[in-house]
Amino acid sequence: MHEVYRYATSIDRESQITLDKNGSTMIIDSTFDGQGHIGILKTSGPHATSLFESREDYTGSFRIYERVDEYGSGVVSDKSATGTGLVAVEKRVKDNQKTYESGTGSYDSEELIRTHTNYIAKDISLVHEPMNQSLTDDVSINASLKWKEGMWSKNPKTSLIGEEYTSIERLEKETVASGLNQMDTEAEFKGKAEYRTILRGEVDLDESYSGNYSIKRRVIFQGIAKYDHPHLNVTKVLVGIAKEKIGTKEEILAGDDADKIIDVATYEIIVENDGDRALHPIYVRDIFPPRSKYIDASVRPAELTSTSANWTLTHLSIGDVSTITLRLDVTEYQGDELVNRAEACGEYNGDMICNTNFSALEVDWLTCCLNETVHVTKTAQVDQNATNVVIYTLTVQNLEDCTRVAEVTDVLPLGMKLLDASTSPSSYVNGTVTWNLIDIMPLTTKTIVYRTEALQSGHFVNEARVDVRSVDGTSLRPIYVSAAVTVGEFEGDISGPGWQPPDWGFDLSCEECNELTSCVFFYFSSTSVIYT
Repeated sequence: MHEVYRYATSIDRESQITLDKNGSTMIIDSTFDGQGHIGILKTSGPHATSLFESREDYTGSFRIYERVDEYGSGVVSDKSATGTGLVAVEKRVKDNQKTYESGTGSYDSEELIRTHTNYIAKDISLVHEPMNQSLTDDVSINASLKWKEGMWSKNPKTSLIGEEYTSIERLEKETVASGLNQMDTEAEFKGKAEYRTILRGEVDLDESYSGNYSIKRRVIFQGIAKYDHPHLNVTKVLVGIAKEKIGTKEEILAGDDADKIIDVATYEIIVENDGDRALHPIYVRDIFPPRSKYIDASVRPAELTSTSANWTLTHLSIGDVSTITLRLDVTEYQGDELVNRAEACGEYNGDMICNTNFSALEVDWLTCCLNETVHVTKTAQVDQNATNVVIYTLTVQNLEDCTRVAEVTDVLPLGMKLLDASTSPSSYVNGTVTWNLIDIMPLTTKTIVYRTEALQSGHFVNEARVDVRSVDGTSLRPIYVSAAVTVGEFEGDISGPGWQPPDWGFDLSCEECNELTSCVFFYFSSTSVIYT
């Protein structure tokens, strides 16, 4: 981070740079008449390619407020600048994005950059004027450069969205690049404009304008949605646990804490927008295992406590994926299983779209599984208002004084589809419904009520697997429960393929046990034996 002023006849400036072991923050509030330069370079290590690079040069009279926060592998940059004179600004995010402007005259710019989500928002106003700036008694700058301004985002060998304005007499523009696959622009200008849109093998557009124009445009390359409604998918992965020495290199060399080794658990929180609508903002929360301590993360948390960390991401377009890497000190953890929980919520039209997940590692693999501390039941009944709608009720009762988490998986019978549920499923793919419950508090019960539609009449039996883990107690083995229901003939009944067994009144459910129960029934016909 670099800030310098030269040939200034006046400077009114307040700046600060704060550094810690995980990141650096620079805040600038400056008014000056002269030359000013601000430079930022963020790399992933010595001799590595740049993650973020910014060069700003101003000659004339300007007021600048800028805040840059680099943390982990990301950079947050907020800038507000106004004044008259000569301007040359260029900023890059890896090789994926670039924003720039240069020229002389009146300048007013508001800009936000979030490298973690490839988000750039820019509100800029430019008017061309010649400038004359005296640097010394003998040296002055006389210049008249029409404005040049632009922004582009690209996925190497896949896509490009870009715009550039040249020979600009005036420009009023708002542009938002929401990731690498979307750019929204509203612009009024006098000069020339070039718009370029490329999607390999599908789209190649080149637009040119010269004169006075008012343009509003949106370009978006949408990912493939897995759901026909807004949806978030959350994945929690324990990358590994390693032993590390604590302290800085200097402290270790000096002998301070040189012999202290800690257990460091590295997690990845992967948030994917697999629904059919863009979501913004995105709120991500990680709940630490008991007695673990935060070390660092790839993105600076918006809020950090002794038990959790919260992040706020700008957006997730359709198909976008964002990964946060988190490291925790788990040396003092005590328990049978190391459980870390995560949840994410995205906003769409005022509604919050949420999902959860957890990672569990069995620490003491010889611990006895005490299933009597959790009781699971499942029932099924036909809806009185719709003869082909089945209502399932699944309860998970925590009988122990500790917090539980559970993954509930229900494979719906063939010929049945999910309509809705009291708790939104974490996923629903190929007839398999999954709920991730991360907050089953001590001595409480979680109930999931979900409705399904039978496409045909007949006898339906299905089983749910409840994989219960303990945040701070004993470990358990999976629990299986099943339920059976008979759906009578109804209008629009679709006959299933092949021969269907009759309803002989057998109760195929097994609600009184928590063990896996296999039931085999044989049906005899004149030509074959069919078993289920």
